[in-house]
Amino acid sequence: MASKGVSIVVFGEVLCDLFAPRAGVSLAEAAVLVPHLGGAPANVTVQLARLGVPVSLISAVGPDPLGERLRRILVAEGVNISGVMFKPGHRTGVTLVEVDGTGERTFFGFREASADLAIVPKDVLRPACLRLVRASRVFHTGTVSLRNDASRDATEALQDAARAAGSLISVDVNLRPGMYPSRALMLERANGAVARADIVKATRDEAALLCGVGRNSGVARLASLLLKRGPKLVTVTDGDKAMCVSTQNHQVLMDAVPVTVVDATGAGDACCGAVLAALLAMNLAEGNLATLTEQQLCRLADVGRRAGAAAVRSLGATTGMIRRLPGRRAR
Repeated sequence: MASKGVSIVVFGEVLCDLFAPRAGVSLAEAAVLVPHLGGAPANVTVQLARLGVPVSLISAVGPDPLGERLRRILVAEGVNISGVMFKPGHRTGVTLVEVDGTGERTFFGFREASADLAIVPKDVLRPACLRLVRASRVFHTGTVSLRNDASRDATEALQDAARAAGSLISVDVNLRPGMYPSRALMLERANGAVARADIVKATRDEAALLCGVGRNSGVARLASLLLKRGPKLVTVTDGDKAMCVSTQNHQVLMDAVPVTVVDATGAGDACCGAVLAALLAMNLAEGNLATLTEQQLCRLADVGRRAGAAAVRSLGATTGMIRRLPGRRAR
């Protein structure tokens, strides 16, 4: 890992999230809707870019005003969008997000003919995308792109290229049951993604589903179960309660940072991006995650929980994301 440029390539959806102007206002009552950048992979790129990590996104938008808007936001945040293509005949994905007075969300997706779900292997195996992947230290993706056969093949083709180049493979489980034809297919493909990964991030509920255990299982047990599937570093979060970071050698459990939640959208993406940024800063020799010490895991857990807490203080997934790693002086 130390011999390659400090960069992360992220593959997956970039969407336009539409909110009421403030939390607690229903979408049906809102006089206007406020657009924000959305899509878990795209959100992760924003957190990484704000922390100074050179990051590239591979995705697709429609040739429409929303697609152009999202591209401009990403560029303004410092994300390399040379891998974000336009898909003629498709549209930019849209999600309506209703946030109640406690910060909890309800999502209403409008993803039919969505450009990101129309990506096929030939779109991502072009030289421009492969150059990005082969120069990366970490290749990160979610599981939404596994929904259909073509986008799954594109995901796995990029993972194979990254693996061949010596990059670490990172996966955010990010289960979206409504995006799949069946729950069984969703779990089959998500479990396959976990087995292919070096680094896995999941919520407690997602991990419990994947492992086939009760939802009341603790994050430490769930992290241990996920490690048995093949990853070398696992992070499991439990909302405003706790998070656990584990390797085969060490496990760290930390309480969440107390915070008044305005909008929980993007908390996991902020946590994921911050953990990856902190991991890169540790500059592990050849990406050897087994060498992580207990102290380093504590650092990852602390950075992740603080980034997640910052993200929920504002409406929109990326609005409140941090601009420097906790514990580091601003440059």
